[in-house]
Amino acid sequence: MQGTARMMMRCRRDRRSGQMEQKLLPAVRGELCPCMRVSRTVRRSTSSRVRLVPCGSRYKRATVISSVRAHETPARVALTVGIGAAGAAAFTAVGAPLAFMLGSLFATAGAALSGLPVLLPPPVRLTWQTLIGVALGANFTVQLFTRAGALTQSLAALLVATALATATSALLLRTFARYELATSFFAAVPGGLNDMTLVGGELGGDERVIALSHTVRLVTVVSLLPLFMRSTVTAPLTTMPAAASALMSHAAAAWSLTWNDALLLLGCAACGPIIGRALRLPARFLVGPLLLSGIAHVTGLTHATPPRAIISVAQIVVGAAVGCRFAGVRLAAMRHVAAWALCTTAVQMAVCASCAAAMSGWSGIAFPVLLLAYSPGGITEMTLTSVALGLDAACVATHHIMRIIAITLGMPLAFALWGRVREWMDGRVESTA
Repeated sequence: MQGTARMMMRCRRDRRSGQMEQKLLPAVRGELCPCMRVSRTVRRSTSSRVRLVPCGSRYKRATVISSVRAHETPARVALTVGIGAAGAAAFTAVGAPLAFMLGSLFATAGAALSGLPVLLPPPVRLTWQTLIGVALGANFTVQLFTRAGALTQSLAALLVATALATATSALLLRTFARYELATSFFAAVPGGLNDMTLVGGELGGDERVIALSHTVRLVTVVSLLPLFMRSTVTAPLTTMPAAASALMSHAAAAWSLTWNDALLLLGCAACGPIIGRALRLPARFLVGPLLLSGIAHVTGLTHATPPRAIISVAQIVVGAAVGCRFAGVRLAAMRHVAAWALCTTAVQMAVCASCAAAMSGWSGIAFPVLLLAYSPGGITEMTLTSVALGLDAACVATHHIMRIIAITLGMPLAFALWGRVREWMDGRVESTA
């Protein structure tokens, strides 16, 4: 009996002909879109017909993402996880910070760039992401709500920092890198890779440049920020609320959960994404379980957390997922884009660090916590970093959720404003010339 495979695609409408077209993006090959739909089963034979189904996304975008044969997927996933585990073991041996995630990230990225067939399908990554959300929800305690005034000020400053970082980076890419208007803007917004690539491509941007820019930014922030904080930050890294610290210490004894606690946490993990989808929450596989787990811990239904062994495996999977973003990318083709992505990442980190330092003295929240909360990294990676460093993970997660919501709601208006500003600036340059 022949094996089967599934083709993932999204639809793109050609601006001139009005016809639907398909386009392969090597820079994001193997990365499955959140708004995808699956076509009917395709036979293993290359001569068989393939029928693709539009996803119905409101952006009308379609890209063939992956056509991996079904019998190859388990072996490639096992290879990827094995490489990530080996990298995690190596980083643990040398005493590197956040060894499980960073070791897996660097090992998998190196394997991807060297041509090895690494693959980590979204169902695998998202399954472990739900467990991370449940663990992070344990950091939400009553003490967090007693600091509502300081958090409100910090969240307002976060919006200002995000706007400044985006505008500065977009101006740099537009003026010096000579990117197109949409490409410069969406490559500079510190949002999710899939969302920014989809919307930016629909509005005329270069999808591969946007995707690679966000990949380089994410990998740079996730890999270097923990090293920087461990080596240079002198503030005490023990600002996690006392109750959360006690919970994490009790969770060090793996598999010490009662049956009631285990069932409750599994229920949060299973129902969280469903509730997140109903509420249209950003990153619903992480935020949904985080929300339910936080409610359960704040109300006193449970004081348990998932065993540390599960969190360690989740960090390996998250690191491998980030490293797999380099699959299909050639080093020679990414030099120019990667160089400018590193420049914009440095600019964004400088802006975020400045705002974090200013707000630390104003709000009383520790600078290391705000540095992670304001940094342009992924919500999963930054909250895991805060847990590894003993910081207030609930505060960090709250800031990143607010940033995602603000970017999602304000992106259309911000892009329109960016276009008006660039038209005015280009007109000034032409008139002076």
